[in-house]
Amino acid sequence: MPLIWARGIYVYVNANTGGIEAVESRMRYADVPAKGDSHYNGVVDFIGDEFATGAFRLQQVTDGVITLDNQTGAVGDFSNAIDIVSSSTLFDSPIATSGVSAHWGAENILFMLQDWFGRNCTSLA
Repeated sequence: MPLIWARGIYVYVNANTGGIEAVESRMRYADVPAKGDSHYNGVVDFIGDEFATGAFRLQQVTDGVITLDNQTGAVGDFSNAIDIVSSSTLFDSPIATSGVSAHWGAENILFMLQDWFGRNCTSLA
């Protein structure tokens, strides 16, 4: 299903019928400062995403850092991967700890590459 970008929304068009299958506004997603319990670094600060009122997840719209929970555990199979969510910007549930650790680590590697080498890893510039 092709994806069309039109003024802040994604329009999903069925290539066979030409019909619109879904419309998704990107304006509802917003990066927010968040924090959470990590395995080895205690409570860490990172950027999360408010994807609905009072619903937050381990994603970062600006730099494209997305952390999911792979429910199947099978390497390379992400068909059952789900967002790691919280009802506040504090991710402190035991279930979120591994996700917080991975998300915080990915953000810090991205920031290191940007600071040390001037690299923007999302566009390879």
